[in-house]
Amino acid sequence: APAACVRAAATSRPPRALVCAMGAAASLASTKKKPPLERYRVGVVSGAHAMSGEDAVISLVFIGKKGRTPPVRLKPQRRSPAGSKSADVQAFYLDCDEDVDYLGAVEVVNEGEGIFANWECHKVVVDKIVEGGLTSHNYWTRYVFPCYGWVKPQSVRCFFEGTASLPHRTPMWLLHARTREIAHARRSTAWEAVKGLPSRA
Repeated sequence: APAACVRAAATSRPPRALVCAMGAAASLASTKKKPPLERYRVGVVSGAHAMSGEDAVISLVFIGKKGRTPPVRLKPQRRSPAGSKSADVQAFYLDCDEDVDYLGAVEVVNEGEGIFANWECHKVVVDKIVEGGLTSHNYWTRYVFPCYGWVKPQSVRCFFEGTASLPHRTPMWLLHARTREIAHARRSTAWEAVKGLPSRA
């Protein structure tokens, strides 16, 4: 009789509620979102013009030594009161599943259309959070991207990290972005023939 009781206990099924709870826990563990490898705290300061960027649709992509971050779309610009000179500031966190290493540039895409789709950007500031950075400022790496320019509708601009360097020292992973931005600068400052004004010759 004791042996039969042992066999019965060994072969008896667990309660149905326990099986359901264990299954739910396993499903939750398998679908739990993986924590991001890198986290950035981003601050964007736009211009103080009253109508700057009201129709703009702005996305940012940060270019790093080992890749690019996923694009992040900014919130619509707030309408500034008449005569106001205060800039619009947005701050948010950007999570990245890959380590893109050192940040060298920010790519600004303006997909907006309309009369007020031109967007003025003053600067972009990025704090890269390293482990422990939430409790000590010693674990933040800061990148500053001075812009002080306009991003026209349906266009892409690239602004570089503010550390001074000579052109021939541009790293290989930034050459494409640098070449594209130089071409944009040449087009925007090219001599335009206007009737009644001296020609380029």
